[in-house]
Amino acid sequence: MDSTPNQSSSNGSPYAKKIFAAIAVAALFVTAGVVLTSFESDSQDVVDMMRENISIDAIYYGTQNKVVITYNDLTGAHTPVFVEVLGLAESYRESFEGPQFETAIGFASAPKYGWSIHPIIVDVLDHPEFGSIQLKTEVHQPGEPEPRTIYVKNPD
Repeated sequence: MDSTPNQSSSNGSPYAKKIFAAIAVAALFVTAGVVLTSFESDSQDVVDMMRENISIDAIYYGTQNKVVITYNDLTGAHTPVFVEVLGLAESYRESFEGPQFETAIGFASAPKYGWSIHPIIVDVLDHPEFGSIQLKTEVHQPGEPEPRTIYVKNPD
């Protein structure tokens, strides 16, 4: 009588199963990498277009005790825009409609710990070219370089 274990051809060798699993995992990673790279590239293109077309600035004028916020959309879109200043004892939120505006907010003095504690958030709803987007910047004094503006395209 034969003492060799009965191996069915449908089971396959353990070595072949490991190779198949490795190939499947590698294919999954390659596919995910291609999709993520494509998404990141498209997102960066949209952010670059937003930077070219939409600007926000916030300047503190100490002698006048105010921060002047300016918004400009070169596409000319007339969409709802909401401005919010975070970190205040009393919230500041105002809405505008149109491709540009300027507004002033009273500040008794510059914050002791810097302007980063009062970020300026701008929400643009249903922009015809970019959809729902958000911009974030910080206040600076006249003559200082503008802080970097962060542009985010919200999921539709």
